[in-house]
Amino acid sequence: MNRFAHYAILFAIFALTACSGASQTESDSSGGGSTSTDTPTLTAPGSVTIDIADRQIILTWTAVDGATSYNVYWNTTGSVTSADNGIVNIADTTYIHNGLTNETTYYYVITANVGGEESPISEEVSATPTIVPPAPPSTVSVTAEDRLVTLEWKGSNNASSYNVYWNNTGQVSKDDNRIANLATTMVSHSGLSNDETYYYIIAAENSGGEGETTLAVSATPKNSGEGAVASITLVTQSGAMTLSWIGVAAVDTYNIYWNTTGAVDPTTANRVGGLTQLFYTPTDLQSGATYYFVVTSVYAGVESKASPEVSASY
Repeated sequence: MNRFAHYAILFAIFALTACSGASQTESDSSGGGSTSTDTPTLTAPGSVTIDIADRQIILTWTAVDGATSYNVYWNTTGSVTSADNGIVNIADTTYIHNGLTNETTYYYVITANVGGEESPISEEVSATPTIVPPAPPSTVSVTAEDRLVTLEWKGSNNASSYNVYWNNTGQVSKDDNRIANLATTMVSHSGLSNDETYYYIIAAENSGGEGETTLAVSATPKNSGEGAVASITLVTQSGAMTLSWIGVAAVDTYNIYWNTTGAVDPTTANRVGGLTQLFYTPTDLQSGATYYFVVTSVYAGVESKASPEVSASY
């Protein structure tokens, strides 16, 4: 073998060895998934919502997978970062920020704590706390007597006064007659016409303004005459109605007559008879309907005239 052939063989062996090593290196590289671990991507809390109240802001957000707690960062200038004021290690996805200054805007971002690491910040949100008008009274009762209607209601939280709106045509609104700035939760509306129906709604008010009104109630004052029920009260509360009345001296039982159109006539209206108690709770009421009631007394088989009429929307 001459020297040229000898070197050619050595070169071929070297080339094969290098190629095999490169192939093994490439195989090791491509199979790296079996030996390396993927680091989970940290995501910021999303769907951040914000509500306001008097000196208060309520934040809520969607949970982050694997999060053990959350951090809320805030300021009053905007462009919030994690270097700003922080409320840390919140276990829930809701936070109520109390003790704020009304009419000042507050800015917020939220992060999640996952496996000892903190996520990127959420999208920034902001809100301005203020005094919110109070909710309408939740319970309203109406009593009809001779030329008089008395309204009573359960007070609303944070209310400083109440306004009662009324008319004698129906569909009462805030554009109608107003009995304003009532400091108590009762009003007696006197000087009315007997046998005429009066309609009422009530709204609570504070320094934040006037709130929404109650559903309408109505009553028809009447001089019922001897033996008749003179005072009848209808209370609406938490989706229920209760009718009550003041008993008369000589009585065996009471009858209730009702309809959903008004001007209840005992000869044609629905009847619940033979009651010995001074109250009645109607059932199977339909949402959105208005119910009208009168009561009569029965003694020795003789039925009295009907009481004043009262009504309420359900």
